[in-house]
Parts: sequence; structure tokens; C-alpha cells
Amino acid sequence: MKLGLIKGHDVIAITEESYITDAIFFMKTNKIRRIAVLRDREIIGLFTVEEALYHILYSEADERLKEARLKPVIKSNPSLGEIIRDMLSNKVDAVFIEGEGRLKIVTYKDVIKEVKWDNVHDSISSISKQAIVVSPYARIRTAASVMINNGIRHVPVYEGDLYGIISARDIVYGYPELDLNSDVSKVMIPEVYNVARNTPINVVVKDLLRLNIGSAIVNKREIVTLKDLIEYASRNLIKE
Repeated sequence: MKLGLIKGHDVIAITEESYITDAIFFMKTNKIRRIAVLRDREIIGLFTVEEALYHILYSEADERLKEARLKPVIKSNPSLGEIIRDMLSNKVDAVFIEGEGRLKIVTYKDVIKEVKWDNVHDSISSISKQAIVVSPYARIRTAASVMINNGIRHVPVYEGDLYGIISARDIVYGYPELDLNSDVSKVMIPEVYNVARNTPINVVVKDLLRLNIGSAIVNKREIVTLKDLIEYASRNLIKE
């Protein structure tokens, strides 16, 4: 496919002297998954829902952002191919590019919107993998621990059949009112985007973007995430 340039989005930031709870509140009220952290007006890292989940689980949400775990600042060129390579090689879901005289941010979703998927008719099962699941009666802190220990953000809830799904964002946005010792069923989303194994990838991509969600469940037991789609695009669609 012919590669274009990505414009990116304005960076939303907060200073490192702010508290983790401030960042969580700001992400929740603005419906964003990540926020840049500033030191003397320079971006020193990204605080995302994954880092927020970690600090909530280990009761460290009252610390300042300068003491928090942060994702690194990865600067890339606005070329789609280079952005994808930088994301995958650095294991990040967002990079920074220069745009209009200032840094802008590009995320997995921005990249997926730019890739031409229309002629991708491979079945979604070609990139799906077995999902890690939890019971609806598992504690929320157990689901959070599963996410952190496995480097994932979405966990299907399963009890004999697909029951719902819980994400890192669901837990983080519920903080501090959410009781981590409550059942997963208290916070999970019962409406799950579930597709058959032979569903074409291009159909799944369109639905994920339309629904503004980050994963698809395949045949009730497998899962595909935005990262899986980025990796597929890197292998099969990006040529320079």
C-alpha cells in the first residue's frame, strides 16, 4: 500500500508534581487513555491506564507522577511505516511526531485508521489468540493482577459461556469509588463484540473503529487487539 503521512493529535499534558489521582481524574473526565507528563515543559513520559492500574492495585495512587511508572517518550517521523516500526520495536502504543511546529501524539487507533483494510479478507482467526479469562465472581483486584502480569488490557469474563468483558479502563475510571474486592460482575461490560472465526479482518476493523473499542472476541474464547492488527499491517500491508 502507498504510505501517507499522519498528522497526529495535540498533546494533553500534566506536570510531574501532580498526583496520580489527578491524572486518573483528568483521564476519566476527558475520556482519554493516556496523558503526557511534563518536567519544566518537557515531556518526560506517558502515564496511561496501564500505569494507573498498577498504582491502584498496589495502593500507590496517592503518590506524585514524578514517582510513578511511565511509558517512554518515543519520537518518530510522520511516515506510517516508520511509526508502526517504532511502536512495535519499542513496545509502545503511542509515539510523538513533529507537527505544526510542536510535538503531536499518534496512537494505535490513529495508525489503524490510516491503513487501507478494504481488501484484507483474511479471516480474523488468522491473528486471534486464546484469551485469558476470569470468572464473574473473581475479585476485581484479581482481574487487575491478571492484566498487569500478562501485559494485557482486556479480559473476557467467562462462566460456562461468554459472560462479559472487563478492561483496565473500566477499573481505572471507577477509581476511587470502586472496591477492588468486589466481584468482576460489578464493573464488567456485558455487551461483548464477539465474531465468528471466519469473519474477515476488514469487517472487524470497521466495527472496532465504529464502536470505539480496543478488542474483539473471536468464537467466544479467542481475542484480537489493536496491537494484533498493527502487527498484521506491519507484516502484510506496509511496503516502502
